[in-house]
Amino acid sequence: EENLLDLFAWQQFLEVRHCDSPATFASELQLLFEATWSALTLASARADERSVTITANLTKAVQQYVKDNKKERPNLVPELITRVPAVTLQKLTATRVFQHLLSSQMRSGLMYIYYAEIALFAIYLVLFVVLSIKYKFAESKETAWAENSVETVFCVLFALYFLLREFAQLRAMYKLGLAKNWFYSVWNYIDV
Repeated sequence: EENLLDLFAWQQFLEVRHCDSPATFASELQLLFEATWSALTLASARADERSVTITANLTKAVQQYVKDNKKERPNLVPELITRVPAVTLQKLTATRVFQHLLSSQMRSGLMYIYYAEIALFAIYLVLFVVLSIKYKFAESKETAWAENSVETVFCVLFALYFLLREFAQLRAMYKLGLAKNWFYSVWNYIDV
């Protein structure tokens, strides 16, 4: 029973079986995830001892699948994005098991970077507004620079960081074959 519940082993089996057809691999993985979640939902709705055991085992299987993917296949999602058609990928990502995988990856540090960047951007905005006001109402440009040179340098460094971040994002998307998405997004031009 333990081997049958190893979702990561099933994923590897399906990937090897359908190595020439990523769309078929994703479709069969979707069926596996839907069947697992349906069994989990049905078992959790009952109160008998067998159903409780099934629920506990399936819950552990999903948790172990997330851990195994995090350890063995941390790039599964980018690989699927580049190899699987969008419609098939949307169906796969709609499954609850895959959503658990995605939310686990989001909790593993990516959101902390996002929150830190929001804080940096807020500091940058406040600094930019203050400097704009100081430069606007300064008696002369020379005195404004002399009085605010440190703040101006920090403001330029913050702006440079965000510019380099956009280029790093473009490079990463290019490596995934998604660079055209970066160019089609108006927000990326606004960020630059």
